[in-house]
Amino acid sequence: GTPGQAGHSPWLIANLLAQISFGLLAMTLCLPSMQEWGRIFDTDQSGVQLTFSGYVAAYGVLQLVYGPLSDRYGRRPVLLLGVSLALAGSLLGAMAPDLTVLTLARVIQGAGGAAGMVVGRSLIHDWFVGPDRTRMMAYVGMAMGVCPPSATILGGYLHVNFGWQANFVMMAALS
Repeated sequence: GTPGQAGHSPWLIANLLAQISFGLLAMTLCLPSMQEWGRIFDTDQSGVQLTFSGYVAAYGVLQLVYGPLSDRYGRRPVLLLGVSLALAGSLLGAMAPDLTVLTLARVIQGAGGAAGMVVGRSLIHDWFVGPDRTRMMAYVGMAMGVCPPSATILGGYLHVNFGWQANFVMMAALS
């Protein structure tokens, strides 16, 4: 539909929610694997925790950057940049030979995942007005509440059945 038009396509709504949820999915999908990374990479748990902190830091800081960039250069190029970074970080994570590379991969993945959160919300602001915008933001709130616990369960399933790298392969495929 056009901006401000009521009755938006369910596919548009699903796409926007997927964009916004993508970074949260990437953030929490590998949480079940983290408890084994210390053993796998022969390091202490504080080093493993740095993979999560690096993701969160990049995810948070880049959200501040993507907003102005998407206003200036357009939503699509910024979203494509973010998805490309998320893909690169996911592939690097899947192939990480040590914790240092895995931490770098998570930072890149977080930097990419932030774009969907910002661009998705910007598109909601661009395309929805009044009660439709309020309804969409309620959907966003629901997605943000459901995504982390669901992703953790899915991540545990992937880890147990296919190994810790499967979480990164899945995020690469979704990218």
